[in-house]
Amino acid sequence: MALDVALKEWQSVCRLLAQGRQSVLLRKGGIQEGPGGFAIKHNAFALLPTRLHQDASMLRPEFHDALEPGDDEPARFDVTHGCRVSDIHVVPSRDTLDRLSPFHPWGASYLDLRWNYRPERPLYLVVVRTFALSEALVVTNTYEVAGCRSWVPIADDVARTTFGEPVLAEAAHTAIQSAIVGMLET
Repeated sequence: MALDVALKEWQSVCRLLAQGRQSVLLRKGGIQEGPGGFAIKHNAFALLPTRLHQDASMLRPEFHDALEPGDDEPARFDVTHGCRVSDIHVVPSRDTLDRLSPFHPWGASYLDLRWNYRPERPLYLVVVRTFALSEALVVTNTYEVAGCRSWVPIADDVARTTFGEPVLAEAAHTAIQSAIVGMLET
């Protein structure tokens, strides 16, 4: 299956996913998501590493090594990894986010921000399995890509790549899924 869409995510998060140090995403929606908020429109997607809204103070210190210097958006994005959605869970409480800390890099201030943003909408924990792409992509920062939006199209001429090797073995990913479900049930 060729990829034709990318999820914009913090550059540091993309790097941590690619390193197997992170297994989940938190989503509620961006400014341009529309009245319905965020939706998982794609079960497989490339990861577009953005610096938009990335803030070192929102990451726990042990994850600062994943940050690249700079805060400007580049003219072109290097896209090397993608994800397949394994599970989607509604986060039942703010305390749950703290229990899930082995699977994400975010500090308390970021978790508070995400939890309290539009409190009438659910916060989703998206469990993903990350893969190297069979061929790295370069995506130009066009109008369709720029700004605060989650899903961005990948131009037809570069959308021929597919998933290559998984970052984590199947057994490791399954163990993570089970641990997350256990934490959500407590």
